[in-house]
Amino acid sequence: MNNGENNPYEPSFPLRVEKQGQVLIQWDHKGSKYLYSQPRFYGKPLGARKIRPEGIELPFTYSFFEACYLLSNSIIEVFEENKKIDFDYLMDFCKHNYENFHDNFLIYQHFRSLNYVVRPGMKFGSEFIVYSTGPGIDHAEYVIHILHDHEKIRTFDLVKAGRLAGTVKKIFLLAYISKEGSPEFLQLDRVKI
Repeated sequence: MNNGENNPYEPSFPLRVEKQGQVLIQWDHKGSKYLYSQPRFYGKPLGARKIRPEGIELPFTYSFFEACYLLSNSIIEVFEENKKIDFDYLMDFCKHNYENFHDNFLIYQHFRSLNYVVRPGMKFGSEFIVYSTGPGIDHAEYVIHILHDHEKIRTFDLVKAGRLAGTVKKIFLLAYISKEGSPEFLQLDRVKI
């Protein structure tokens, strides 16, 4: 990303995001439109469910994962009560307000760094769904369920993986953080015998 010199429609970076309690919000329509447009798909419009990027005229909110990722890449600056906060402060805040945030963020960061679009996976009973292109353009390719602290794989997780893989035609990945601190994945497929 550049600083907006070559393209009048591209905002100047870093973009300003405000932390208001537990909400991370961007009031600048130009910036939010840029971050939501293909191929990025960051954030969601405040008060709207589905919206085309070219029709956005609303403030945007960002998940803890999105805000940390964007801040770590100098795409945004985060302010709380008009004071700029740094990445470590935001990470500590997220860790205290989101269970297993650190492991989940490492998985989120892994896929975003590979240019995938990562969205919440609650409707599939998992942490994330991952798109190759983006919501509304293609269907999510992966459903990510994260195992924490080297917990054992439960029978329930295996059954869920098999059902999801077959029913919604997605690849189900069990993810965990290795002892070395890097993301690892197990792909589970359903096989008819």
